[in-house]
Amino acid sequence: MSFLQPWGLLAALTVPFILILYMLKRKSRLEPVSSTMLWEKLDQFISPAINLSRLRKNLLLFLQLAAALLLALTLAQPAVNWAGAKTKSSTTIIIVDTSISMAVKDTDQDSTRLERARQQIHDLIASKGSREQVAIVGMAEQAYLISGISTDSSALLKSAENMTITGAEANISDALVVAENIARSQEEPALVIISDGQFDDSELKVNCPVTYLPLGSSQVENLVIEDMVADQSRLYLAVHNNGTVPSRGTVQVKNSRGQAVGQRKVELSPGEGKMLVWRALDPSPWYQGEISSASDQLSMDNCRYAVSSQQKKNKLLLVTAGNLFLERALMLQPSLSVTRVKPEHYLPSLAAEHELFVFDGFLPESLPAAPVLAFDPPHPNRHLKSSPPSAAGNLLPSSHQLLTHVDLSEVRISFSKPLSGGQPLLVSDKGTLGAEYIQQGQPLIAFGFAVQAGDLPLRPAFPILIRNIMDYFAGLDLNLGQFEYGRPLIIEPPYKTDELMVISPGEPPLLPGLPFPTTARCCWRPASLPWPPVRRPPAK
Repeated sequence: MSFLQPWGLLAALTVPFILILYMLKRKSRLEPVSSTMLWEKLDQFISPAINLSRLRKNLLLFLQLAAALLLALTLAQPAVNWAGAKTKSSTTIIIVDTSISMAVKDTDQDSTRLERARQQIHDLIASKGSREQVAIVGMAEQAYLISGISTDSSALLKSAENMTITGAEANISDALVVAENIARSQEEPALVIISDGQFDDSELKVNCPVTYLPLGSSQVENLVIEDMVADQSRLYLAVHNNGTVPSRGTVQVKNSRGQAVGQRKVELSPGEGKMLVWRALDPSPWYQGEISSASDQLSMDNCRYAVSSQQKKNKLLLVTAGNLFLERALMLQPSLSVTRVKPEHYLPSLAAEHELFVFDGFLPESLPAAPVLAFDPPHPNRHLKSSPPSAAGNLLPSSHQLLTHVDLSEVRISFSKPLSGGQPLLVSDKGTLGAEYIQQGQPLIAFGFAVQAGDLPLRPAFPILIRNIMDYFAGLDLNLGQFEYGRPLIIEPPYKTDELMVISPGEPPLLPGLPFPTTARCCWRPASLPWPPVRRPPAK
């Protein structure tokens, strides 16, 4: 029981005053005497003023004492917690380490450190009072909420069940910031940290009680593939002993069809690394490197993938009487193999030998069934509608995706043949200067002006425009950059992508829905992690 207004208990101080008044009260009676000489003898028989025995027979005294005590209790406003919380803290904030070191299975345990941490959280939640609040904070490179403040044990247990490894290292400083923000609004917060890391007292300075529940041993055996690069027909694989004891294992390389193309045995001391090289490998879109070791305690870093740098070049035929600007812009594209012919030398049979076509001031009678880019098409022609040459006017802003990063604000075009039909691509106040058409199921992009009919080829916008169109024709080679464990991978599909499929080795394909762009979790495995795990110092 507690009191909402404990100062009201001061009213109970009236009880001793009532007792004192009763004890000091003298009770006299009238006695007839024959002489005043007898007063001295009478005084000897009169009871003293303070007589405790008289208080036991005074009903009025007890009623007054009871009234004083009831008044004091009323003023103090007593309150009883019928739920009966089992702990002193009203809110418990649990910080749990979700870095990759928590995936280690110690030699004397049948479960990983994360699984044991999950069991500890279960025990804490099961032992809490029905009104005690709990919050769970995950600790990786960045802290995040696994569960907000809640008294619902079933919801908290479900959140704990869904915990997974989310990062390569743990950031205790970031986790403490999140925990302190939660604790700031609570009356009696307590902090519990579950981790396999080693923390100094200086790192754990918070304004609430802290309980640290350590996990794991400092003795760990672990081989890790630090890096893996596929360069043409060679494959470079770096393996490292990331544990604290000597370790041996077998490194095997497989191609995209799952066929083994190389195998080496390694034996490394703690902290030692080794570079393995395979040469003259058969072409493969990607390769898989895997370490097998019976005593390895961390399996999550035993596998790594490398995408081959070998890139198929698309054969492009440039038909022009001579256009150095256009030829140079096309030659800048690493995915193109460019062949140039003059219009009078163009033959329909060339269509079977090339995959992409660029026509400059010329269109054949029959267009190839392939993507086509045309500058300054003849007027008239049988493939698209155009008008006689006229002043091009001022270019208007356009949001077409093929003009991404193409700055046309300072570009001036002198004259053009206005185009009709198709999807407008480049528009001026005089009409459509560029448009996209579909012919034989393939894209045809036409510009009604010659490349030299203005200053476009002198601007940075020109090679960017050519690259956007060629990427659209040939299919964009997505440069996804470096994968970071636990971080979302941002994918921006090429122009006019209708379907995107993300394939992770060993997992079912993922089909993200429209609209694009979308995000997908990457499957990159982290690089070396020192033992014991290194923690970031607290922010100063």
